[in-house]
Amino acid sequence: MTYERGLQERCIELLDRLRLPYRFGTDELIDAVAALRGKPIDLVPMEPPPPGVVVHGQLHQFEDLDVIMYEPATFQLHQLHSVSHEVGHLLFEHPDDPSLRAVAQEEARSQGRDPSKIIRVSGRTGYSSIHEVEAETLASLIRQRMYRSRLLPPPQPSGAAERWEAAFTRPIKERRR
Repeated sequence: MTYERGLQERCIELLDRLRLPYRFGTDELIDAVAALRGKPIDLVPMEPPPPGVVVHGQLHQFEDLDVIMYEPATFQLHQLHSVSHEVGHLLFEHPDDPSLRAVAQEEARSQGRDPSKIIRVSGRTGYSSIHEVEAETLASLIRQRMYRSRLLPPPQPSGAAERWEAAFTRPIKERRR
């Protein structure tokens, strides 16, 4: 089995543990992850990083709270993908990224939190490490499931509205080559 195939299977297993409904959004995703982890998650727009630092999202883990920060000055789909990426770091339980510690401590201070209480920090900066690849793969699968559920009817419709929708949706057929 190739690494990529094994990674995709691990991501699917992690997503299945969340027991998300067929149709879900970011709020349901965050609620499911918080329930699985046993502590709340706050979504917070982050301050612009210092010059020369490129960060699209950050994760600050405290003992009693996880804080996912996203870049407010970008388009909404990018923000949502960054949030999903940080969820990936949470679910994979990735280790601390020391290069982001100073930025995270300053952010925590600006939010009235004690920076010394930060357990772990990660951020969406690039894709040069295996942890970033894992988080990005999981984020892509999360967003794919969200959008798929808006385009296709549920495989097992519940309720009159979903049954009606399924009855009038034509299945997508693969073209012959």
